[in-house]
Amino acid sequence: RPYTKNIKILQRLKKNMLESLRELEKSDEFKKLKKEHPNAFLCGAFFILGNEQESKKDINFCVSEKEVVSFNISDKISSMKLTVPENQKISEIKREKIKINQEQAIEAVKSKHNNVRFDKAIAVLQNEKDKLIWNLTLIDGFTLHRFHVNAETGKLEEMKDIKLQDMMRTEKKTP
Repeated sequence: RPYTKNIKILQRLKKNMLESLRELEKSDEFKKLKKEHPNAFLCGAFFILGNEQESKKDINFCVSEKEVVSFNISDKISSMKLTVPENQKISEIKREKIKINQEQAIEAVKSKHNNVRFDKAIAVLQNEKDKLIWNLTLIDGFTLHRFHVNAETGKLEEMKDIKLQDMMRTEKKTP
């Protein structure tokens, strides 16, 4: 497969994380949330980059210890409340710390591993081990390429390839 497929997937993502966040903050949905929950804070982002039907942009705000509001940003902005699992602490993501957007994180991976090909990309912005990272999963057929890219520095911090068939468990049947 040609590498141009990767480029086409990236081109489908018209707005990066910070542009999407600015668009969200101008929306009536978001203004309503901030009025009801003035202490709400950014806690994560989730992007699926694939064909038009599969692409998705969600930006999440924590409104309490037990609740997150996830905004889906598409032609129109919609929101959904999510319950935080017990014993899970939600950390604030400071906007000024986001120096690398999801497209730049994928480009950082491709610059170090130019043989990485993918049909779909999943990019999750999250705090992990006191670091702001882009948790990337690049899907190529039956292979998942997993990367952690530091969202402040652009440094590739972790890499792992997983073959889907390796995830399948076979059980011996006893007679």
